[in-house]
Amino acid sequence: MKITKVSNFKSQLGEGVWWDDDNKLLHWTDILEGKLYSYNPKTQGEIYKKFNGKLGCFAPCKNGDFLIGLDLSFYIYNPFSQNLSKFVDLKDEPLENRINDGTTDPKGRFWVGTMTSEGNTKKQSGSIYCISPDGKVKKFFNKIYTSNGIAFNELGTKMYYADTGKDIQTIWCLDYDLENGIPSNKRVFSTTFNLKGRPDGATVDANDYYWIAGIEGSEIYRFDSNGEIDTIFPVPVEKPTKIVFGGNDLKCLYVTSIGKDFEGTSSLNGFTLEISNTEYKGFKTTKFDY
Repeated sequence: MKITKVSNFKSQLGEGVWWDDDNKLLHWTDILEGKLYSYNPKTQGEIYKKFNGKLGCFAPCKNGDFLIGLDLSFYIYNPFSQNLSKFVDLKDEPLENRINDGTTDPKGRFWVGTMTSEGNTKKQSGSIYCISPDGKVKKFFNKIYTSNGIAFNELGTKMYYADTGKDIQTIWCLDYDLENGIPSNKRVFSTTFNLKGRPDGATVDANDYYWIAGIEGSEIYRFDSNGEIDTIFPVPVEKPTKIVFGGNDLKCLYVTSIGKDFEGTSSLNGFTLEISNTEYKGFKTTKFDY
């Protein structure tokens, strides 16, 4: 296993890492800075676009645009024209909340969670929504401290989500009706009280194992289908936030992290890392069907 720093810019709150397998590009966000980063592993080139607001999560669209989640609204961003247009608002959310973790299902719908925004008293007021490509929004879960860990298996038969809250630290698994976008049979998949880290951003590998970043634990966890720990990966950042499989063969792991309140030139906190030379493999993530 080899760990390499791929980003040149230190993020305050690096998150949402996404591998665009069509274009062989890696994207992630610095939520607090409102920056969308793009990195080309082949050229090692890195660029970013800064937006006004906290950029909680995003997804590349099938037409080449991006779905961008800023504060409590989603926008469509064209990286060529630089045009940004309103797509939909999360109207039911408390004004002190913001968009957090999100990803697509294998049909190209976007699932997103919310949480109390920085600078406000933490409340159990987060929710999880499904956003359809036609702009329809449906709330499925609520009373969440910090929505995280949203991921789907390759077949789209299982959905996962987590609550990072220190008193919750729980990952749930659900059966998923991919055709209609409906989760059901919610049950506890696992908890992290006995681990160093709490559950943050997640992905699923090609063997149906669930991976999640253990924030504040300097670890990444791989769970089997029964919710039991299969493998623990130590990482040289204190607060890993999200992971994704990428690279030419989908065998690299990319990890974002938090750099806020971590100073010192030798620290990797806040940088995006590549973990290569592993035996594990992911699968291609579906883009937002727009």
